[in-house]
Amino acid sequence: MITAACLAVFFVSFLLGFYWLSAVGAVAALGMALRWAWTTGLDRDWPDQPAGGELELPLHPQVDEAPGWWGMLAGLLCNGTFYITALFGYLYLWAVAPGWPPESFIDTGLALPLGTALAMMLALAAFHHALLKNRQSAGGVEAGLMVSAVLSLLAAAGLFAQIVSGLPAPSSHAYVAVTTFILGYCAVHALLAAVMATYAVLRNRAGFVSARRSLDLRLGRIWTGYTLAVTLISLALIHGLPALLGAGS
Repeated sequence: MITAACLAVFFVSFLLGFYWLSAVGAVAALGMALRWAWTTGLDRDWPDQPAGGELELPLHPQVDEAPGWWGMLAGLLCNGTFYITALFGYLYLWAVAPGWPPESFIDTGLALPLGTALAMMLALAAFHHALLKNRQSAGGVEAGLMVSAVLSLLAAAGLFAQIVSGLPAPSSHAYVAVTTFILGYCAVHALLAAVMATYAVLRNRAGFVSARRSLDLRLGRIWTGYTLAVTLISLALIHGLPALLGAGS
């Protein structure tokens, strides 16, 4: 309930233009969501439980498609729909606005976009490798793999911020506004993925992760995979396609 109330503060404040209060609501909602999530799960493996007759079933934190897994998929479906609307706005303006995009606004070089994409790929690879290692061990996952994921995700978020810092003010042109929003969207998702990776490290240390209890790792991998996908799409549209069309013309 407290998490829901904080989310309401975030959305209502954002719609009304109270952005500082919206940021407070977002941070509070994230903190409360993590606090709530910590109370879930199991800190040891349990045997299958009798479910009637001779049927025995595992407890839900010990199954691959737990409720949290389905919740993440449903959330990302809504999230992806939101992202598609932002892309539609970008492409619509490209089709109808004269002189779109302004050439001077997109000349940020290829080093930052390529570095960002590489950092996201390394983060997803670390998550995937951590899951593979976890399945082979009964004692949880190697912390070093998840720490490398955290560092890669923080690097990606920092590179996104550096790209945005090279753009003019969002109020100067519609192109800058929509580009800043899309890049900011990716940066926020990279930061949230870093939070998930850090959370997985702490949960592993507290004994909540094992070969049978890997939901924290799998949720982080799903989110990181989604973030990598939107990162590649965004960078291709903002950096790759304009440069390609410019070279073709």
